[in-house]
Order: sequence, then C-alpha cells, then structure tokens
Amino acid sequence: MPDQNVPEKNELQTLPLLPLKNTVLFPYLLMPLSVGRASSLAAVEAALATEAKEILVFSQRDPSVENPTQDELYSIGTKAMIRKMSRPNDTTVELLVLGMERVTLVKLDNSEPFLRGKISPLPLPQDQGAELEALQGALIELATEAIQLAQPNSPEIARLLAANEDPLRLAFVLASM
Repeated sequence: MPDQNVPEKNELQTLPLLPLKNTVLFPYLLMPLSVGRASSLAAVEAALATEAKEILVFSQRDPSVENPTQDELYSIGTKAMIRKMSRPNDTTVELLVLGMERVTLVKLDNSEPFLRGKISPLPLPQDQGAELEALQGALIELATEAIQLAQPNSPEIARLLAANEDPLRLAFVLASM
C-alpha cells in the first residue's frame, strides 16, 4: 500500500515558496541562502515544521519587488530540501538547501503570512545518443579551458567536470558557476 503522505508523480503538491531575488537553484546542487524578508522567514519556518523540510524555490523576474505575484516569478523552479539552518540574528536565517527536482508553478497562494505554491513535477529530458555524448565532451573541454583561464592552479575542478557522466547534472553544475 502506498504511503499516504507521498504524492504520486503526476499529482499536484502544495509547499511553502521562497522567492529568490538574484539567483537560481538547480536540481542536484547544494546552495547557501540568506533569508531576511518576513514572508520568506515564515515560509522557511513552515517548511522546517514538516518532516520532509521541503520548500519551493523560484526566481523573481524583478529583484526590486518585495512581494512577488505569480506573474513576477518564473514559472519553472526547483523543489528543495532544507539541509541546514542557522540564525545569525533575529532578522536573518542562513540556509543550506539541496535542489531535488524541477517543478512548474501551477498556482500561487498568498493568503497566509507566506507564499505557498501549487506545483507539478517537470521531468528532466531523457535524451541519449552519440550527438549528446559529443556535445557533452565539447562542453567539458570548453568548461575546462575557461576554468584554466580563470583559475590556472585548479586541476581538481576539471577532474570533477570530466568525472560527471550525467549531461544534465553537468549542465546544472556549470550553470551554477
């Protein structure tokens, strides 16, 4: 019998939503975040009150907007898990979040003291073949060249990129750099 608390893959899920002003969280990546808006702090508290500690992370179109509406958020975001949290002071929370999966924002609910998003999973493309392998090899080569120019004494980053066998994870890692 399936677990009642675990949503089916195509089922809509509603979770607290954290709007990001100047950054993007990708699946499979850990990212530190500093949270200071009152509504965002309330969303973090709501997520931490659950066993799964899941929160939605969506980027804002305009970072100057303090209370974004659905139209002011990008429609594709990331469902994340809060891995660590600390409170350096009364007005800020420092988080370490892990991106879990891409999601589409179906509906934004701002009736609580924080935003809640109703989301639908957005599966990653399942592309295979020789062309993808060639593109991945070219991407690793270009990224290694760029890293060598920026940080000449960092061979471990180039090895990390070359060891990544999943092309989408490689793209997410490079996009976050």
